[in-house]
Amino acid sequence: MTHLHHRIALLGFSAFERNTLASYFRLASTREPRYDLVSALADADFVVADADHGPSVQVVLAGERLPETVFVGARAPQGAIAWMARPIDPLRVLRELDVLAARRLPPPAGRRPGHASAAGLPAEAANRRRTVIQPARPQRPEPPAHLLLPAEEPLDLMLPDLQEAPPARGSAPSTALLVDDSDIALRFLQKKLVPFGLLTHTATHSDAALERLARQRYDFVFLDMELGDASPLDGLGLCQLIKRETAEANVVMVTAHHTELDRVRGALAGCDGFLGKPLDDEELALYLARHGVRPAANAGRAPS
Repeated sequence: MTHLHHRIALLGFSAFERNTLASYFRLASTREPRYDLVSALADADFVVADADHGPSVQVVLAGERLPETVFVGARAPQGAIAWMARPIDPLRVLRELDVLAARRLPPPAGRRPGHASAAGLPAEAANRRRTVIQPARPQRPEPPAHLLLPAEEPLDLMLPDLQEAPPARGSAPSTALLVDDSDIALRFLQKKLVPFGLLTHTATHSDAALERLARQRYDFVFLDMELGDASPLDGLGLCQLIKRETAEANVVMVTAHHTELDRVRGALAGCDGFLGKPLDDEELALYLARHGVRPAANAGRAPS
């Protein structure tokens, strides 16, 4: 039995997006072909790159990796052969990688005279034949010197701090819509957001949330995955609708369902972040900081 095994490097992306892709690759580890993540670009057979992150695109171009790269973002660089827009669809990423991998496989070689095939072996022996195909990677030129950081500042393409800084927010406080079928959970989350100065509104089901969104623009939407029987949509369905109608809203799942599979389901629905219950203060602060909201600048403003 022949097994295809390829190595993938991720360039750019937020920590949430990288974790989602990594989780999906792990969950799909039993399929063929199989993809494993590696941290070093030089060790990778294929690349999944953030098309909206300039340094990542430059590294791909400098290393002449365009034919082996799947880009995700608003626009792909000229010459890219695999590209998709956000939100990230891990299943589609996998399919694009399958296409790239298929192009690299050599054509089936003819059977040499006298060479026994698996079909000619006893069933027990044929079942024991297992070959891992690992195509050789061509040697790539080093990126130009102007793209390399000084030795004391190594370029780590897997760390969140490679992300471009988010645009600075104005003086007006950020706004957030909190969606949960539990009043207790809503009050708890409101309390957690007080130090960050977010002006908050609440909704206990999907229709109420959509009414709020129709009347006002929100910077963040925090929503639970399960919204109860009174809600026409669950959190995943509501997230899909929000991202389709108000793409600028930053949707964060806050849920007790936070397995790897749940995170992948959230990413497929289009959510931008994923926080588990009980809510971790440091994770919340880190997520908001990535989007320009910090307690030091906003402390003291009470939620609405």
